[in-house]
Amino acid sequence: MSKLLLEKYKDIKNEKLNKILEKIELEPIFLNQKRLLSESEVIDYKNELKINDDNIIVLVDCFDNEFLIFDISDNNFKMYSIDDNFIYNSKSIALILKELIENEI
Repeated sequence: MSKLLLEKYKDIKNEKLNKILEKIELEPIFLNQKRLLSESEVIDYKNELKINDDNIIVLVDCFDNEFLIFDISDNNFKMYSIDDNFIYNSKSIALILKELIENEI
């Protein structure tokens, strides 16, 4: 559990985000073709992933240069494409969240 991330984002009131942050460890966790980022990757996403946006929390590498993110500005989960430098909504977000939250990691 990343106490550092829970403390950093404690003012964000989103139950699903908190459940995911509770699962983040010092090392990445692989789960069904996805990778829950490590604590250091989440904290240092700007350098590690070349993303320059203070209003997002990068959480899951869905591969193919796609990431599940949390958009702080509107309190919602979204997808981010590194190739296109584009944030978008996707029907797959609900499935990814369900998989992350329901599985015991």
